[in-house]
Amino acid sequence: MTTKTPRRALFRAAMLCAGAPPAAGAVIFLLWTVTRNPGLVAAGTAALLYGGVLWAAGAALLVVHVRRERARGASSILVSRDRRIGGMVLLSFAPFAALIVAALFVSSESYSVTVDNEGLVPVDAFAIIDGTSGERRELGPLAPGAKRTTSVHIGGKTSLYYEML
Repeated sequence: MTTKTPRRALFRAAMLCAGAPPAAGAVIFLLWTVTRNPGLVAAGTAALLYGGVLWAAGAALLVVHVRRERARGASSILVSRDRRIGGMVLLSFAPFAALIVAALFVSSESYSVTVDNEGLVPVDAFAIIDGTSGERRELGPLAPGAKRTTSVHIGGKTSLYYEML
């Protein structure tokens, strides 16, 4: 009795869907590490989004391929090999997704800002303002001798301003 060899079209499509996002993510990440270009962070974010969709499509195509080939009576050894290879390629998306997410966090800076009222008069209100986004971080009223610390997350180039009342 002869066994049929699996048809490879769905498997190849699944591998293309599964392999393209990690490849694109790796290239984007390497370019970003060299240039620190904020546009590449946006490209990495887009790669994550389309990569998630392609990953799901690749997983679905792999499942359809394995089921269809089993139903056709294709060689169980070859179908099992396709399933293992496809699963490994699909799993490779996670580390590259983690690299892009790490780049998102590294590309923006976090600073600790401490305000210390060394005067004799209370400060009614104090705010730190991001010059680019306009985001305000209110530190509230400060009694004489009081100290407040906050963390400010800055993405890209900006200036910080303060407002005191």
